Amino acid sequence: MKTRLTAAVLAVMLSFSLLVGCSDNGNTQTTVTGETTAAATTTEQLLTTTTAETTTAETTTTKRSTAKKTATTTENVTAIVTVPSSITTASTTAPIEEGEPVVNVTDPTTTLSISTSTSRRTVPPRVTTTKKDWSYLFPVKVEGTIEERAAAVNNRLNGKQPVKIASERALVTEFNKDWAFTHHPGLAYFKGKWYASFTQGIKDEDAPGQRIVLSSSEDFLNWSEPVVIGPCLDNEMVNGQLTSNISSPLFVCGDRMLITYGCTSYPPEKFDYRGRFQANGDLSGITKKSFLIFTEDGVNWSEPVKFGYASNDTLRQTVTGRWFSSYGTSGRYSDEATPSGFYWLSCGLSGAQRSDATKRNNGANHTESSWFQTKDHVLHIMVRSDTDFLWMMESYDNGKTWSDLYPTNFGSSSTMWKFGELPDGRIYGVGTSGDRYTSRNKLELWISEDGVNFDTCYIIRDEEEPQQQKYGWAKGGRYGYPSVVVRDGYLHVLYSRHKEYMEVSRVKLSDIR
Repeated sequence: MKTRLTAAVLAVMLSFSLLVGCSDNGNTQTTVTGETTAAATTTEQLLTTTTAETTTAETTTTKRSTAKKTATTTENVTAIVTVPSSITTASTTAPIEEGEPVVNVTDPTTTLSISTSTSRRTVPPRVTTTKKDWSYLFPVKVEGTIEERAAAVNNRLNGKQPVKIASERALVTEFNKDWAFTHHPGLAYFKGKWYASFTQGIKDEDAPGQRIVLSSSEDFLNWSEPVVIGPCLDNEMVNGQLTSNISSPLFVCGDRMLITYGCTSYPPEKFDYRGRFQANGDLSGITKKSFLIFTEDGVNWSEPVKFGYASNDTLRQTVTGRWFSSYGTSGRYSDEATPSGFYWLSCGLSGAQRSDATKRNNGANHTESSWFQTKDHVLHIMVRSDTDFLWMMESYDNGKTWSDLYPTNFGSSSTMWKFGELPDGRIYGVGTSGDRYTSRNKLELWISEDGVNFDTCYIIRDEEEPQQQKYGWAKGGRYGYPSVVVRDGYLHVLYSRHKEYMEVSRVKLSDIR
């Protein structure tokens, strides 16, 4: 009897499987088999990666005068609801060793090339773990040098005309004279609700007094009054005035929604008589630190935890299930089925590679970035260059090592873009094209069949109203810094208007021809 009972118990244990999910929008659910471990909640358990490069940021500010805003729409929509996930993580992979050197990829071994095919494809399924041997896919062999491959990427219409696409539109927060600067949008779907994060400031970009706020919505069209979730921490900074100068997009890991943000301490002598920041190339005395906060219910947030860096691109999975996010010319990744959000491996350009790219860019900075993966499994990071074009770097081994950085022929008005894949496998880019002097006047959606030729352009928004209400340093541009979530048949976008308002739009995927 005891033997049979023991065998029965063992059979139950061996057949146990766990359903877990993790994504930047809470939409991916996957099944793995293995033992579970409780999610870490104390700061002593939170591990962070090494410090990465710091990028120049743009800040925000606004205040709501009403608790809800009525949406203006061109189409009817249905509410979106999902079932919350449980607070568990799956132990499915052996830890990857840290501290591996970042090297330039020069000798991949598998033959593949840039495709110019216009046929649609089915996106390779994202898997739950990299425990499976994916070495047969990597490293990918490509044709041409990275300089040639980057130069091939373009957003030429080739005789086509941009098309204004049907969309729905809603105001998240309106202009308020007390908080006249609003920027750094972050959009996520978490436990049945939409969340929009952004920064608020008094009137100027990169000025003291900025903070991180959060609004929520059950239907994407009516948004709550923003609440403060990320003040700067006086006791963590040194002498001078403070600013929360950049916030990352929200991202979801299992049963948590997280956000990282950076705080900067400026000595008083760095400001002129009008209170405007005057670095003049001298950054001495300026101290920057990054923090992470998280919530398990969308309402109550943790105390800030010191973090190695703030990220500026949403967390998504590669074809093998690896979780990846880019920030400038660097990246972070995890091979856990459900990452905790606190521990990542770093990758990206070496210091020598960054210096070389800066020299070739006539000293201009390479700052915010976003990534996509093409059907040959090559990862591409598209980087803002403070010129009229984005620059690009590639990885042929699933994000572990990266090529040099070179300019593309993808026009950009010197701003942050968001790239990714549609469910049918086409690549999208959302941002404002043209050159850096066009003031970000149209919110555009560019589509590519191959990740090289972005030759279809949809205008999501081009309205001139509302006009900018109050002058501020580094303000301007009708549309800025989109944050994108694709789910439930829609492409959803959160963006700032004149760096004074926060607004959302969404378009049906079926309308993207």
